[in-house]
Amino acid sequence: MLNLICRKLLFQANTCRIATTHLSLVQINGNQDTLFNFIQNPNFKSISSSTNDESSSFTVSYLIESCGISPESAVKVAKKVNLKTTDTPDLVLELLVNHGFTKPQITHLITKHPSILLSSIKVLDPKLQFLKKVGLSETDIPKVITSHASIFIFTSLQDRIIPSYNFLRTLYTHDEILSYFQRRTLSVGILEVDLEKHLPPKLKILKDRQVPDFVISTLIFLGRRVVSTDIDIFNEAVNEVIELGVGRFSKMFAYGVCAYQGMTKAKRVAKLEIYKTFGWSDDEIRLAIKNQPTCISISEDKLRFGLDFFMNKMNWEPQRLAKAPNILGLSLEKRVFPRLKVIEFLISNGLLPSSTCIVRLLFVTDANFIDIFLTKSKNRAPEVMKLYQASKQRFPWASSELK
Repeated sequence: MLNLICRKLLFQANTCRIATTHLSLVQINGNQDTLFNFIQNPNFKSISSSTNDESSSFTVSYLIESCGISPESAVKVAKKVNLKTTDTPDLVLELLVNHGFTKPQITHLITKHPSILLSSIKVLDPKLQFLKKVGLSETDIPKVITSHASIFIFTSLQDRIIPSYNFLRTLYTHDEILSYFQRRTLSVGILEVDLEKHLPPKLKILKDRQVPDFVISTLIFLGRRVVSTDIDIFNEAVNEVIELGVGRFSKMFAYGVCAYQGMTKAKRVAKLEIYKTFGWSDDEIRLAIKNQPTCISISEDKLRFGLDFFMNKMNWEPQRLAKAPNILGLSLEKRVFPRLKVIEFLISNGLLPSSTCIVRLLFVTDANFIDIFLTKSKNRAPEVMKLYQASKQRFPWASSELK
């Protein structure tokens, strides 16, 4: 802290010295032409550059020492924010700590949104108090802010957040809203949207098509993108999902509408064509979308890579993939390949039945996967863990023994 204060004082002293030099030179030469010539002088640009360099250095130091950002990242972040003093940034950091933010959460937030360091406490604190009043805990609030910082930094509390929350209260109880906010932190983003304007037309479309209330609720709380989208795009997405045969009495209907309205029709058609290039029939494609409509959101490159891996290297058939097409969106290098190698090892050594549902095991969390298979392997746990970690470091195409 002492080093930071010294740097701050040095920065301020240098700034004052440079400013005084500028003023003295202008006063000595006292006319507009001379001032113009002075500004054009290379020495002036050198002094200005020096000021910028010192300001940047001060910002980088603060980001490293007070915000916990790595030196390499701090240099990049400093290009997005220019700190003159530590007064406001210190108050912001103190506010975050007082509201339960951990050091890693603060580091993550500042790295992604450094402008928050220049935000007024009078603007930020009431928003945090409001989230607390809604019922979010000190554990919930940092998760909400780090995952959806724009509502904290840019959205007006009085003009948007409170009116939108009050509109939600005409549809749901306080406890229902709080439950959604806690289960899915991104859902708080809907408070950024003028819900009284954007939501009623969408509710009418859904109710006219006899979509049940629990599916409508799921769709609303998927986040701001759904409720803020253009009404014509929303209507088209609803119609397409219905035509694909996704059941309106399933939450998958909500995820399908969200996925479809988030991309252009041309994009959707292009992705459907990718499936066809790998030999999928129209019925198999429809089955995949019906089972997990969010598979349409997988990027084109990832979709091609996933289909190539599972169909050409693992010899899986379209019918098998269509039952859980979101598997195509999983990371092959970090998740799929390492897990397949472990499962293959366990099956070949009689530690796991050959009838094991491999797809299900690809979707469980890393912690659960490790826990399950360390238990299964017992005295061979170190060997299994070594295999798992080694497989994460390299990604050759896996053998096709698992089918």
